[in-house]
Order: sequence, then structure tokens, then C-alpha cells
Amino acid sequence: MKIQAAVSRAAARPPAIETLDIEEPRAGEILVRLVASGICHTDINVHARDRTPKPIVLGHEGAGIVERVGSGVTRLAPGDPVVLSVNFCGTCPSCQRNEHSYCYEVLPRNFGGLRPDAMGRTLKIIDQELTPAQRQLPLPCDVEGNPL
Repeated sequence: MKIQAAVSRAAARPPAIETLDIEEPRAGEILVRLVASGICHTDINVHARDRTPKPIVLGHEGAGIVERVGSGVTRLAPGDPVVLSVNFCGTCPSCQRNEHSYCYEVLPRNFGGLRPDAMGRTLKIIDQELTPAQRQLPLPCDVEGNPL
């Protein structure tokens, strides 16, 4: 599937909107049609430094509607509204305390450019996102704020 994404190719240049291919969700992943997304201060700092592999699509915050789910995803279904948050391991001491922003693996999982299995890039894009299902928070309302 073709999607639009803000791609960071070099620290000296701003990210540019490009057309990319995105694959179907793998096991434990969901595909989200984004309604709102953002690039935060941390993303900007990562873009400006050369320690992050390039090219990369930054961003880990947004909201949207689940389009498709990979095998093994049971708590989310197509049509569910979700809020996107940081990717986290779920097993380190910080995650065990529900402090996912301080996950021991937050940098490689969100800014390393690869899925945790190192088999392909996790893409944050303008209109779609392929993302681990564990980091998505179901919403009790639709994206316009109407109760479900």
C-alpha cells in the first residue's frame, strides 16, 4: 500500500513528504488510519543528531482508527479509535511500574528505525501507521469526542 510520510534523510535538512510503501500488519501489530499526528521535541532532537539511522520516519504520537490487525491482536479491532503512544518493552523495571516513557528500550524501540525483531522499519506516517498493538490506547469516544 502507498502512504505519505515525513522522511528524515539528513540532520541538515528538514524532513520531506514522500510516498512510501507500507506492508500489512505482522503478528501483534495494527495498521492505523491517522486522524492527528505529531512530531515532538524528542523527535526533533533525534532528527538533528547523527546517532539515529537515516532515512527514518519520526513521530510516536497521534490518534486514529484501526484499519487492520495482525494475528494475535485481540483487544483491538478494525474501526476502533485509538491514541498512539511510545513503544515500550513491557518487561523492564520502568514498564513494570507503568512508567512506559522511561522504558529501558524506549530509544531503540522508538528511534532506532527497526521493529523489535530487527526485520523491518516501524513507520510513522502522515495518513497511516503500522505499529505494535500493545502501545495503542483504546478510546471511549470517537476522534471527534462523541461517546461510543
